[in-house]
Amino acid sequence: MKYVIAILSLFFGGCATQVTGRMALDGGASAVRVSESKYEISVYLNGFTAGSTLKPILLERAKIIANENGFASFEIENYTVDLFQPDRKFNTIANVRFYRKPLLEVAGKVYSIGSESLAPYRTSIDKVSAVGYSQIRSLRQRDAKGVFIGLEPTFIDSVSSTKNLWEDDITITFVRPGVVSFDVWANVSKGFFGRSSFTTLEMMASLKPGKVYVLAGRFAKSRLEYWLEDQLTKEIVSEVQTTPIIID
Repeated sequence: MKYVIAILSLFFGGCATQVTGRMALDGGASAVRVSESKYEISVYLNGFTAGSTLKPILLERAKIIANENGFASFEIENYTVDLFQPDRKFNTIANVRFYRKPLLEVAGKVYSIGSESLAPYRTSIDKVSAVGYSQIRSLRQRDAKGVFIGLEPTFIDSVSSTKNLWEDDITITFVRPGVVSFDVWANVSKGFFGRSSFTTLEMMASLKPGKVYVLAGRFAKSRLEYWLEDQLTKEIVSEVQTTPIIID
């Protein structure tokens, strides 16, 4: 049985969308020039790829555009994140403006070519390297009333992501420590065949190197409460936020 799982893991891992900034059969990125310094960049993932891979692919595409056109920096002006059901294919469309001169970096928004924040995405991270990063684990749980809650990081400056198909589709996302602002894809449904509600949530947290954090949430009275907590100590490291969710 172990050999079967190992073979399947290699098969599914090979199906993940590659972080090259270019379009391929398994997904990727494309760009349309809107003006002399502005591009609309679209990223499409296949169903085997974690949502936290969206932004690294977008950044790779932006780097290609900058290098080919002599730009020194760029800014993500706005973006949307969506999920195609039932195949769980995440996608994003972003408007990105480019500049000839270097700009002061703003975490998650403004980037300069050659900076550490644009270091190449890593397809895997070993245990030694993982100590220097923070981990964010997704949430998949069903409460006593049969309500399912799924929370997954999506538009985030990840350095590596892994979708573990053998642990209830838990996604492990590696990020640089510090203040991290990112989006969370929320899926709330009632019963096994009940109505589902999907939405994108915003989150900001201060993360420490070597720590493992877990997205957490609970649903009651048509409201979803969500936060990020330390997996070991259960300390909440983000603001506890609420959003209305209708599933009845």
